[in-house]
Amino acid sequence: MLVKTRGIVFKSLKYGDNSLITDIFTEELGLRSYIVNGVSSKSGNNKMVFFQPATLLDLIVYEREEKSLGRIKEFAHHHIFQRIPFDILYGSISLFMIEVTRNSIREKTVNRPLFKFVFDNIYKLDEENIPLSLYPQTYLVRLSEHLGFAPNGHWTENLCYFNLREGNYESDFPVHPDYMDPAESYLLHLLNTLDDSELIHLDPQSKISRKIILEKLLHYYHLHIEQFREIRSVEILSQIMHV
Repeated sequence: MLVKTRGIVFKSLKYGDNSLITDIFTEELGLRSYIVNGVSSKSGNNKMVFFQPATLLDLIVYEREEKSLGRIKEFAHHHIFQRIPFDILYGSISLFMIEVTRNSIREKTVNRPLFKFVFDNIYKLDEENIPLSLYPQTYLVRLSEHLGFAPNGHWTENLCYFNLREGNYESDFPVHPDYMDPAESYLLHLLNTLDDSELIHLDPQSKISRKIILEKLLHYYHLHIEQFREIRSVEILSQIMHV
């Protein structure tokens, strides 16, 4: 059966002399793995450019449920990047987004709202003039809504400690170390409630605050997703963004 779908490239690995295996999050089929043959040729046609992480594709694929490794009939760029491959900052953020998302998805079932969220955020990163200082942190907060463990409740002066284990705001710091202090909890609240136009005016605070909130949000993921792996791209991201 042939299926037409949009896709987001998660990961590609060289296979043999002239092939690759690629993991693609598709809108119509969920997470799928495909083998692509003839990725480079003497004529200069290089298919590798289509299968770099975060690439947004239009696909026609062969779907056979009994096959763990599928094949692609046709592929084309849905959007040709203007910034992500050419700017190390944008590229680092996109790699971080893809790695976190890939490590968060276990099932191969269709999840169109999650697909749309990831697709739209990659497109927005590449196309729109948006503030980047808190973009990775905001992405983590908003992605958690689609994964089922969004922060509950709202920060107040009385509920000013965010319990990372329970996922809610509390009046006192917990007896365990997995929490955010009042300043960190307030920043989390802002990231969770402000829209993009309001986030533009948000003071990203100090470098230390941005680093800590990123680390604690990743710890939040570790607490709520079983076997969530370490995010290797965060080291590069931290160096590029100076956090």
